[in-house]
Amino acid sequence: MQRLTGAATVLLIIPALCACVLASGSLTACGTRSERDVVGMILFPGAYIKPSQMLDTMSAISDALAQRQLDLCYSIVQFDFDLPNPIEASKLIRTAIQDLSHESKGSVSPSNTFLAGYSLGAVVASQAFRGTNLQGLIYLAGFIAPSQSKVAEALMAIEIPFISIGGELDGLNRVTKVAFDFFGLEHLLASANSSLERDRLLVSKSVVIIPGANHRSFSTNFTGIAGPFHDFPTSLDPTVAKRLIAKPVADFICAQSQFRNSSYVAALWAYHEASATIVSGYHAARNVDIHGNSSNTCGSLQRAMTQTPPGLQTEIIHHVSPDIVSFAEAHPSAYLGQKDLFLTSYSFLPNLASIFDLPSLPQSPSEVACKMSSQYANPITSTSTLCADANNRIFRTSLLKFLTSEQLDRYSTLGWEVEFRNDSVASSGPTWIASPLLFVADTRARRLHIQAPAL
Repeated sequence: MQRLTGAATVLLIIPALCACVLASGSLTACGTRSERDVVGMILFPGAYIKPSQMLDTMSAISDALAQRQLDLCYSIVQFDFDLPNPIEASKLIRTAIQDLSHESKGSVSPSNTFLAGYSLGAVVASQAFRGTNLQGLIYLAGFIAPSQSKVAEALMAIEIPFISIGGELDGLNRVTKVAFDFFGLEHLLASANSSLERDRLLVSKSVVIIPGANHRSFSTNFTGIAGPFHDFPTSLDPTVAKRLIAKPVADFICAQSQFRNSSYVAALWAYHEASATIVSGYHAARNVDIHGNSSNTCGSLQRAMTQTPPGLQTEIIHHVSPDIVSFAEAHPSAYLGQKDLFLTSYSFLPNLASIFDLPSLPQSPSEVACKMSSQYANPITSTSTLCADANNRIFRTSLLKFLTSEQLDRYSTLGWEVEFRNDSVASSGPTWIASPLLFVADTRARRLHIQAPAL
């Protein structure tokens, strides 16, 4: 049974539901059948995205839920000037809950309502849910962790179940950002004590990447804050893309109330494994050392620059400093034993603010600072100890060793050329520690220049 809800000023007909425009500009719709349970959804659109541009996406989600014997009542809210912001968010959530409860005759309440956000709307939703008693969060083309460090902690800080869905070809919210969230989730899953605990964790925290989807795939007639020209092209049909997006949303919602139904848990695992395939090369590339092995870069560089005395073996003892203070106080050492040369090195992963950490730009780099002993440095070595040469070797090896042929073709077509400039020399230890990698972007030539500080 389809019901027209509210006193509508404008009627918009979509396949499964009748949506009405309320005085606020928000779109509310409710389709119910007596034999089905009902869930509610409040959606924050992206920047400069009108509620009507999210109707196709919401219709696809409604269809996917109907196939799983659930009905959907939703409200796509409208912010002033179509710009999601935390000032309006709480009031809009309260109003939307009241509207949904009224239109569903009390079937919808905060306890069975999900808050979804698209693009900038997802960023606002990530904070607006607190204190609302909503059942879950749905990120559409948004990212969770605000930085590259402490990602797992950021995921655990979200007290309610969530799913984050990103596009493989998203030109604004890059897959690199979603990969940070995915990597943090993998860490949490690996620490689970049992398969049941892993299942419960994945049901409450899922990160999914849709193959072939870009930023525009999540809405209709995208005219967002950066414009469509910043997005990557895709051959994926828009209707097909929205169905692919809707399926994990529906399975996530069903899994919250029907955890014992193994089919929904299995579906979430299938999405997880497919997403792991997409980001696997990226993760491996991040961890590769100068020889193309997945190990620590600083230890590998220490070994490469060391000339072992005749008849001895070199043992590298490497420490990862937990913070910048301990890294600053660390002193690399060299100890010559009877049979071994013991070298102690240190590394630190600084989370230095960089414009290239923003999701709207093509790069999302991580930095590794290395402290190594030069006491037994090889004066004549075929392995350069310049940071520029090490970085260049890591980058080129990563491209060839860890990217699939499809990913490599895509990088050749869409990626920027990367050039590593000669190291800059710091005048003192504190200056070197405080010096981040230097990135200079030549947008006209589509070339990125990277310069590392050395001491």
